[in-house]
Amino acid sequence: MVLPANTLFDDECIRDERSSLGSFFLRHFPTGIDELQRQLRVRAGIANGSQTTASPGTAVLLDKPHGTRHRVTVAAVTTVEQESGIHADTLSIVSAVKKVFKLASQSRISSLTMPVMGTGHGGLDFRAALSLLPVQSVHCMEREGGHEVHELSIVVYNPDAQKRQTIASVVNSVATIFR
Repeated sequence: MVLPANTLFDDECIRDERSSLGSFFLRHFPTGIDELQRQLRVRAGIANGSQTTASPGTAVLLDKPHGTRHRVTVAAVTTVEQESGIHADTLSIVSAVKKVFKLASQSRISSLTMPVMGTGHGGLDFRAALSLLPVQSVHCMEREGGHEVHELSIVVYNPDAQKRQTIASVVNSVATIFR
């Protein structure tokens, strides 16, 4: 499972049931969120005070936390800025996908599941993010050290009629690219 976070790894999304990160953590680790958040910040290199934020795209693997069977990768796809608030951009998504695939291959993970990252709190256009994820993922599988990953599932939460049309259009476009 791949879940988005911000570059501080401290956002309230981790407890927000409407976010990908929060809904997963609340369901699977309801009593261990504080400890998992601490681990994320330590592994991202921002808990010791030497830096206050991780680079966009930073990915951290939690391998079977709290004795579960889950292997959860949390990737920094949004940035928090005082002037503009929280936001995502396509370069953050590209960087995150690249690092997620490299980390997955190093950890011998062959299958990934991820939401359309950056479109919630990050405000990235749904069509842009959905188009970018499969293209960048295939590139990573073939060229960027993501060779161990053979399967990717992209999850769309509560797709309405407009999102279903967008999904169909993007799937057809991406399929055309890789024929």
